[in-house]
Amino acid sequence: LDEQHQLPHGTTSAALKLRRNAWRRSESYAQLMRALQTSLENAPALRGRHVVMFTLVYGTRYAGYLPRWIQRAVAFGHGARTLLFCLDENTVKVCESHHPFPALCVPGEVKTTANKFHFTSVVVNSGFDVLYLDFDTIFFKDPLPPVLQAAEKADMLLTRDFGTECINIGVVFMKSHPDNAQFMEDLIIWLWHHPYEFCQKAFAGVMGLEDVQWNSIF
Repeated sequence: LDEQHQLPHGTTSAALKLRRNAWRRSESYAQLMRALQTSLENAPALRGRHVVMFTLVYGTRYAGYLPRWIQRAVAFGHGARTLLFCLDENTVKVCESHHPFPALCVPGEVKTTANKFHFTSVVVNSGFDVLYLDFDTIFFKDPLPPVLQAAEKADMLLTRDFGTECINIGVVFMKSHPDNAQFMEDLIIWLWHHPYEFCQKAFAGVMGLEDVQWNSIF
């Protein structure tokens, strides 16, 4: 939450290095800043914007699918913009041994899907557009061209459940924009006070699309 209103006018390696060495930052935060700096220095801008993709993964069985997941991202030329939040030591090792940019394997400890919100918030506040993908997402085609084309008319893009109007946050694109930064902060604060709510319904609730709790926020 300390990231609020810190969106940089120009994302630079120097700015990311400064954040990486910030006082009282967590080790995961420092490693994420290192990953973003690596991406910035190796992945070309797309449509004039810095764009990264990320997923989070943990567990021995899921780690077994990690090499192929990385391979598909690399096949579309996105190795230098594909970040993975690895929430156990084994997953970090597997990621680092198969990722062409091992610095993009960001280690974490707390095993919760809420990390997708925390990670996204930091990335957006650091000046990068971000495409979040659940780990069970499979690339049949390069996802970024259609996503970036659709994003010309929107600052946030979501998917929905097949055959319904319910949103699905298994795939989410957010631009680095103050409104998105504020949205993520509101969502994280709300989940802190309502820790047992399903994260997808909470996301929809903050958007005003669903009633989640009897709460003045909605």
